[in-house]
Formats: sequence, structure tokens, C-alpha cells
Amino acid sequence: MESIIRQTTHQVMQMKFCVQRNDWNQLKKITHTMKPSFIYLNMVRPIELADFLINTSDIDIETTTKQVNELSTICLEIISELKNDTINQSHLTFSRQKTSKKWSKTIHFWLVCHPY
Repeated sequence: MESIIRQTTHQVMQMKFCVQRNDWNQLKKITHTMKPSFIYLNMVRPIELADFLINTSDIDIETTTKQVNELSTICLEIISELKNDTINQSHLTFSRQKTSKKWSKTIHFWLVCHPY
């Protein structure tokens, strides 16, 4: 997940830069490289936007700009959610470790006090 967060953040900036420079070929390449992440995360709308940008970004500049803005917004939301999930997962793992140690001590104490 961390690599998706890092790559997508960079790719969003690149997409916006491509629109500013009217670099449609590069926009298509970037969007094409982003699409597998959307498929992996099962994100329907970003897949649709990626397909649109890959196939028609150089035809209608106004629509392309809107699509890039929408995709960028969605990507930033995805990144935010993934970061929060990663933080929560880290906390959950840490909590499990603390609980495991706590139970380990409890079990050890019980065995010492109740020998077979």
C-alpha cells in the first residue's frame, strides 16, 4: 500500500503538469501506469476516468482537464484513506502485540501458581 500511496501522489502531480503543458502523450502514459492500482483497489470511477484519458485526452481539452481534476481529487481521497488505514493498521498491530504480551504474562503467572 505504501508504494501505491507514494506512486499515486507523484503521478497526480505529473498529470496536472501534463495538462498545463498540453502534453497529451505523457498524460496517456501516466494514466496507463495508474490504472492497475485502480483495478487492484477495485475503484470503478477512476478506472473509467483512466480509460477516457488514455483514449481521448488529446481530442477534447476542456473535458480532459475536467477529467484530470476529477481523477486527481479521487486519487487524493484514496491516498488519504489509505494513509489512515495504514496508521490504523499499525495501531491495531501494536495493540495486538501489547495484548499478546499481557496475556503471555497472565498465562505464565497462572502456570507458576497452578503447577500440574
